[in-house]
Amino acid sequence: MAVTGNDRDWFLINAPPDVRAQLESFSALTPSEATRSTPIAGVLLTSADLDNVLGLMTLREGPALAIYATAGTRQALQLGFSLPPLLEKYAGARWHEPPPTRSPLCTRDGRPSGVECEAFLVDRHPPRYLGSRGAEAFGDRVGYVITDSITRARLVVLPGFSALDAALRDRIADCDLLLLDGSFWSEDELQRQATGARSAAAMGHLPVGGAGGSLNIIKTLKARRTIYVHVNNTNPMLNEESTEHAAVRAAGAEVGYDGLDILL
Repeated sequence: MAVTGNDRDWFLINAPPDVRAQLESFSALTPSEATRSTPIAGVLLTSADLDNVLGLMTLREGPALAIYATAGTRQALQLGFSLPPLLEKYAGARWHEPPPTRSPLCTRDGRPSGVECEAFLVDRHPPRYLGSRGAEAFGDRVGYVITDSITRARLVVLPGFSALDAALRDRIADCDLLLLDGSFWSEDELQRQATGARSAAAMGHLPVGGAGGSLNIIKTLKARRTIYVHVNNTNPMLNEESTEHAAVRAAGAEVGYDGLDILL
């Protein structure tokens, strides 16, 4: 996921392992002919999970990245595989604490980019690679409210959560676009397919389906458009002919796909 407020300076939402392929598939994020150039102005991390950070190694060659990450996320990356000092061995990184109140995101030269950002704590779920070192303090998971500085259109990014409590529901309500965690349809989805697999809850995800699933909850929140992202390849709602996909559409939501382009 990437957002821009001026069609020139882009902010990635996380840096997944396949970030290189994603950038190459989208011309607006293709580097120009200038040496070591990039239209990427920064990366907003929602957690320290491998799915969200391994692409930082691909982006290591410069120029130095502006990375927004909580102290807990940075600590997890340090304890888990010493990522911050690793990046310093290459082009480096400029680490920023995500703003807790709406603040402008700036371009590489310090100008307002046309979008504003506010981070909020979602829950605490330490990344699996920390093992016994996974103290709750290192398991920050955050969401972002991203606002267009001119139109005031509001995007809420929530790619990982274990519950949708009242505080999170307030964040979501009445936004123009909601991108939310669609990892699993059911609690035992992986366990039914692989012996020894973990449940959705053990992995820190609220399933989409079921009486207590996110699909039933979001029906009442009145986001103008809702799209499920971060969908695991075991989730049956990816199949457009499935009853699960039909249920998502019937609820007024959508299943995201690579190449989806949205103008707010």
